[in-house]
Amino acid sequence: MNLNITDLKYYSCKESQRSCIQRSPGKFFKVQYENDVAMFNKAWGTSYTRFDELYEAILNVTSNEALQDMNSFTEIFLDKFYCIVSAEFRKFDTNHMLIGDRYFTAAMNDENLRNIICKVAAKVSRCVEL
Repeated sequence: MNLNITDLKYYSCKESQRSCIQRSPGKFFKVQYENDVAMFNKAWGTSYTRFDELYEAILNVTSNEALQDMNSFTEIFLDKFYCIVSAEFRKFDTNHMLIGDRYFTAAMNDENLRNIICKVAAKVSRCVEL
């Protein structure tokens, strides 16, 4: 199942920002795996019994499937983030030039992450520095 920015309705939060961010991956995987925790466990090499266990879990990426899932989640998460930032700036200054973010070493060492950041940030930013 492929998700996109329109699927973010599944991740809208009414709880605190910290709680919302912590729960987002679990909510994403619940939708991604169509509420089939056994399928998630097989892909990730885990043994959860319910998706809500993921809300507080530390997820170790140890398989190609897990890496692909995290890259998909990261793209959607960053897309939402950049859309929010851009919309807030545009409320006050429609001509403000968004020059993007600066990213640290982890992004420099991971080609997949660099590509995701560039793809998503380029939609709203004039410049992305890695």
